[in-house]
Amino acid sequence: MNDDHRSAPEGMPHVEGVSFRREAESDIPFLRQAFSTSRDYELDLVQWEPDMRHSFLMSQFDAQRFHYTTHYPHAGFYIMEINGAPMGRVYVDLSSDPLLLMDIIVLPSHRNKGIGTAVMRAIMALADQEKKRVRIYVEKLNPALRLYQRLGFVTQEDTGPHYLMYHTPPGAENVS
Repeated sequence: MNDDHRSAPEGMPHVEGVSFRREAESDIPFLRQAFSTSRDYELDLVQWEPDMRHSFLMSQFDAQRFHYTTHYPHAGFYIMEINGAPMGRVYVDLSSDPLLLMDIIVLPSHRNKGIGTAVMRAIMALADQEKKRVRIYVEKLNPALRLYQRLGFVTQEDTGPHYLMYHTPPGAENVS
């Protein structure tokens, strides 16, 4: 592993202006905050008191974290930074085939500036080079669904609350 934790970890693509580093236990407060900002579209549908909302979000964060770290031991769990300040996270298993994009969160103050699109395109380009598809599960209410559709992801399965979507690189169309 590169000693400079600000450069892209091995295997992660380069994204202009964004640096990646592996997350650490000291990042948990930031990760909790980032997770909370990513669930507004769901929680705005219910009328919960702030304490109840916060408790629910923290329990969901803990459950998601446990699931990801238990079931995806080879995945990379990265903090995305701009100028040394955390602005998001991306969880991806670059070793799987198809490549699995587990989660990406960009803080609200950095959304709609092309950062998520640039990160997605870089991951897709990496997959394209390796002739791998990219797999992602997207909640139907997630505003990012439109981004994935614009980037060419195609829904392969409706799982109820999620869509299973794939990006297929040129030349890999016959890969299952």
